[in-house]
Amino acid sequence: MKDLLPGNWRLQAVNTIGLLCFFAFANLLSGQSITWNNTVPSNISVCLGTENFDISLTNNTGSTLSNLTIRVQLPSGIDYSVGSLSNVTGGSVSEQSVSNTEDITFSASDLSDGATLSFRIAADADMDAYNYVTGGGVLRNTVTATYTGGADTTQTNSYTLYYPALSITTVNSMSASVYAGQTFTRQVTIVNGGYGAATSFTLKDTHDSNLQVVGTDVGTLNTNTEEITVSVGDFTAIGDGDGYFDQNESITITQTIKATGCTSTQSTLNAVWGCGGSEVNSNKKYPYTTITLYNPSV
Repeated sequence: MKDLLPGNWRLQAVNTIGLLCFFAFANLLSGQSITWNNTVPSNISVCLGTENFDISLTNNTGSTLSNLTIRVQLPSGIDYSVGSLSNVTGGSVSEQSVSNTEDITFSASDLSDGATLSFRIAADADMDAYNYVTGGGVLRNTVTATYTGGADTTQTNSYTLYYPALSITTVNSMSASVYAGQTFTRQVTIVNGGYGAATSFTLKDTHDSNLQVVGTDVGTLNTNTEEITVSVGDFTAIGDGDGYFDQNESITITQTIKATGCTSTQSTLNAVWGCGGSEVNSNKKYPYTTITLYNPSV
């Protein structure tokens, strides 16, 4: 077939093909320059301590990696525990930039060809992680090694976020008839149906001035807000007694309530958990109290 391309076009085409082949080969080499072996926990729980993450890289570039840094980008709400760097083998590693605990950088000693550098970090999960995951996000870390003349990036396997799911299952009773000034009790049962445990939660009782929560048999009553906070010491008496409100465990709180007014009223009950100033609400229950005037004997 006759070549219809002018000579200068043929030369340009050859040069272009050559450059494409060069970059493809360079990318292939870059992809093989470092072998990663990173491990993540199968799950991490919101507001419940740290989990370990292991990072390991093997130098296959054919030369020493100098001026080596490793950047670890964590998902929203997964925060590096500053000072937790440990289990360093194959060289030295130190914290370089940790002011943003979701995007941290470590400096490392030079890594010779064929050598492996490994280290461990710890991270916890806050309420931003809960919002991220319930909004459709996937927990996965991005790790980048940067060195003189190149860089290599990898992503870890995904891991699961565990969090509580509180539900008020029963209120005994949902209706009460009392006299003005009378004190009565109400039992509220809360169940944790989530995979994650809680170290505390608060039972909130919203009502008008005709009622006042004056006591509880479980937890601590805040007399200003009339909220009852249940925590570790209370959880040791239920379930497996480990001090956590675990999945499928339930607890019953007996409120002592005084009818301080003379008008019938409705209460709104809900249980909330969270940390760092953020809260997640349970379902709500609406018990009703009928208050009547009491005519004392004269």
